[in-house]
Amino acid sequence: MQTIEQKKCLASIALFGEISKKNYDIYITLSIFIRYLIAQNKLYDFSALEIKRDLSTSFGFSIPENVIKNALKRFSGEVILNNKRYHVVKKVDLGINFDERQIEISMHQANVVENINKYIESKYKRLLNTTEKEAVFNSIYNFLLDGGYSTDIYTKYISSYVIENSENKELIASLNIVKEGVLLFSGFQYSPEEYSKNTWNFPLVLYFDTEILFSLYGFNGELYKTLVLELIELINKVNKKSLKETSVKIIKLKYFDEIKNEIDTFFRAAISIIKCEDRPVQRTQAMKNVINGCETHVDVLRKKALFFEKLESYGFEHDTEDYYKLEYHQYNIESKEIIEQIFAEYESRYSKVEMEYGMNLLNKISILRREKKDKFIDAKYFLVTANSMYFELANHSLIINGGIVPAVSPVELITEKIWIKINTGLAPSKVKSFDVILRSQFVVSTQMNISVTKKMAEVEKLYKEEKININQANAVLTELRQYIAISENINQENVEQGIEFTETSINKFIENYNILEEKVQKVESENDRIAEDLKRKNERLFFFEQREEKRQNQIKFVIKIFKRTIVLTLSILFILLVYYINTQRSIGWVSYILYTIGTISSLIGILRAFGIEIKAVFRKLF
Repeated sequence: MQTIEQKKCLASIALFGEISKKNYDIYITLSIFIRYLIAQNKLYDFSALEIKRDLSTSFGFSIPENVIKNALKRFSGEVILNNKRYHVVKKVDLGINFDERQIEISMHQANVVENINKYIESKYKRLLNTTEKEAVFNSIYNFLLDGGYSTDIYTKYISSYVIENSENKELIASLNIVKEGVLLFSGFQYSPEEYSKNTWNFPLVLYFDTEILFSLYGFNGELYKTLVLELIELINKVNKKSLKETSVKIIKLKYFDEIKNEIDTFFRAAISIIKCEDRPVQRTQAMKNVINGCETHVDVLRKKALFFEKLESYGFEHDTEDYYKLEYHQYNIESKEIIEQIFAEYESRYSKVEMEYGMNLLNKISILRREKKDKFIDAKYFLVTANSMYFELANHSLIINGGIVPAVSPVELITEKIWIKINTGLAPSKVKSFDVILRSQFVVSTQMNISVTKKMAEVEKLYKEEKININQANAVLTELRQYIAISENINQENVEQGIEFTETSINKFIENYNILEEKVQKVESENDRIAEDLKRKNERLFFFEQREEKRQNQIKFVIKIFKRTIVLTLSILFILLVYYINTQRSIGWVSYILYTIGTISSLIGILRAFGIEIKAVFRKLF
């Protein structure tokens, strides 16, 4: 898109998008803005160059002169061209209250910007200064222009704010209308002749990185797949027409040899997980989706084969060119000294291995382009990625200067460029890639996945360096995998948790695990102490119970002997009494015996009369 003065552009672009919703011919829309300038400035004689200047002054638009000339052709008998000057011959009808509507939009957008400032201040727990507020405004501007691929620190907060307020229809509508205006305004990058052809006729070679390829297959979730598939469908539409007319695809899809090696390494890691090798292995969202449902390594290999078959069906080619040939050296991005300087600047955020890998991919794009290009349609070769590090490297001031087109592009930007040119007939709001909520979810999800991958790599490194043990590594990796599930479904409830995660260092996760482990050990130690103490008390209680039982048994035995003795004594006394009575009465032994039996029978009868069973008495006694 052309350069726009940021302080004026948001309201102007929003108004442009609002007017364009009624008619998607951007030249008719632009002619309405020119009508306003003619009426407001009371112009009767002017040139296209003067209108160009006034558009820039009043709206912040920077539009090619030939585009303005084309828009002036939309005036029906009101303006005529004579000697390269335009003359108003009939009153120009504006048709809308331009000033009032622009003021309303400006006020609403100022309110949105202020609310985002307050939202960021709530996260920082302090007020933003003037410089920071200007940076936030620039970030909002870039967010709406490039979909959040700028690498400033505020992008994720803007995305988070949009997601948390996704049910605020007025806010979302206002942001989407700006995005639609930006999208339609981008049509001015083409000449009027090219724009009117409604066909893509610029050769384009797109090199997808690993994560975008995984997204296309669905390994990174439905959100990513939706965005990439929209681009593929547009490319298929362009190539179908190109093949019919020239028998050649005008847009080619490829991936570098490094990407192929990275994919191979990824599937080898998946196999090691299935084989349950005794070491921590990174499990990103893509890894989780690959290993799920696999019982053996054969299942993983089958998924790998299906993955490459799908890429081939979409028309992807594996680029095996040797880019290290001497003849290519003159096209390298920059000198070794400059690259080392860039690495030193980013070494606190990225490892040298990561940056060397990324710079190697960017260097290949530079070799393919041969020379630096200042127009998208001339650049031809792009690395399609969502990796923020690649964007930072490609857009570094030491690499890109003078309006040079970066070597990298997000999926959405390519989608926009093709959609604008082929004029699909769909309103921008019907294209999911252009929706501000979906883009915000994509930004937060991407940053989360990048953060998960980076943190997992750090855990792997710490484990290999024996700075953490296997238990620490596995525990932290398990916790990190929970955030993969969150990144798949970013919404109002979990977006804040996702943002906090990206700002948390891996050392904090390890520290939390150590604290938890220490607490667990203390609890286990306390439980062991309590168990040992309880064991001792139980043993002591058992000892006293045993002693008491023995004492009770002794008492019972004494009582039993005492009872027996009394019964025996009473029995003897009874017999003696009977004998004595017998001797006094001088009866015979037979009578004595009968008398004794009768007495005993009488005694038993008396006991039974009182409910006492003699057998029970004897059982208790003996």
